[in-house]
Amino acid sequence: MADHKQLGNEAFKAGRFLDAVQHFTAAIQANPSDGILYSNRSGAYASLQRFQEALDDANQCVSLKPDWPKGYSRKGLALYKLGRLQEARTAYQEGLKIDPANEPLMSGLREVESASDPEFMYLSAAMSQLVATNPKLQQYQQQDPSYVMNLCRMISGLKTNPQSLQHVMMDPNPAIREGIMAYIQMASGMPQPEETPEPPQPKQPEKKEEPKPKEEPLSEDQQKAKEYKEEGNKLYKQKRFEEALEMYKKAIEHDPDNLLLENNKAAVYLEMGDYAKCIATCNAAIDRRYEVKADFLVISKIQAMSQSGTVDEEQYRQAMADPEVQQMLGDPQFQIILKRLSENPAAMNEYLSDPKIAKGIQKLMACGILRTA
Repeated sequence: MADHKQLGNEAFKAGRFLDAVQHFTAAIQANPSDGILYSNRSGAYASLQRFQEALDDANQCVSLKPDWPKGYSRKGLALYKLGRLQEARTAYQEGLKIDPANEPLMSGLREVESASDPEFMYLSAAMSQLVATNPKLQQYQQQDPSYVMNLCRMISGLKTNPQSLQHVMMDPNPAIREGIMAYIQMASGMPQPEETPEPPQPKQPEKKEEPKPKEEPLSEDQQKAKEYKEEGNKLYKQKRFEEALEMYKKAIEHDPDNLLLENNKAAVYLEMGDYAKCIATCNAAIDRRYEVKADFLVISKIQAMSQSGTVDEEQYRQAMADPEVQQMLGDPQFQIILKRLSENPAAMNEYLSDPKIAKGIQKLMACGILRTA
């Protein structure tokens, strides 16, 4: 048993986590009452992103060694990665009752508390729904149960530091790049890229369709707001921003509880370069989210728009004076790329697969010249 435990520890330190699991499993078979072995294997499973198995071992560890803080740390981490925040908080708190000064437990609890913030929970719910409706992202979630939580942490980081987007989009993991792009497209109202059609499936017996719930008819004011919004959208596409703004304001007068109209207004301010008004409009709308019981996807869109407005105007001017930026903007190939992206933002994934073009795009995104939301 001692040999397998030692070999497992050595494999873990070397980053050979699957080997570590195999050695710890052999050690457990020889001594199934050793709680430390379950903790070690839990750590190896967590490193393999196999968090349900990590949780099972952590529970066994806590059962065998209820007075050992590390078992609760393992349990808290696995629950957190699985998105079970309340249970993760409880696990960390139970561990801290045993060792109140334990830094890993305190650090884990802080991270859970941060993830329990209402805005983070809105984001988590929105991302869960997005992944559930996107077959490609569903595959990534099946491979890594912590996928949604990892994306949410990255998106939260982008909200506080939008310039880090260039580093995120350089991530070698396509699951991260595609997840962030899908979020940006969702939050800004862009259509999702079409999936490759699957081969036809054998005909199934026809099922009777459930009757669809009837949509509630719009009130007279809501109908008027819709008409003004549609007119504003037409003007926005024509880049007649002042006129579009007036239409959105009129729409809001008729339907003030529709926060998406505030998002449209913020988008106009963003295009006009009035970043302060863009952010103020978004923040005012977000502050009213509980008052009007706004859907989490609505709030997610507004938060994304607010993030776009955080581009600093002085930084933008400095970017335009950068010789490298000037050269890219004067390059006919880049002009074609930028034009296509303005017409079809979903083409971003295609361009990011070319390292040379990706570097230029990331530079323009970092400067705030090219916006994706």
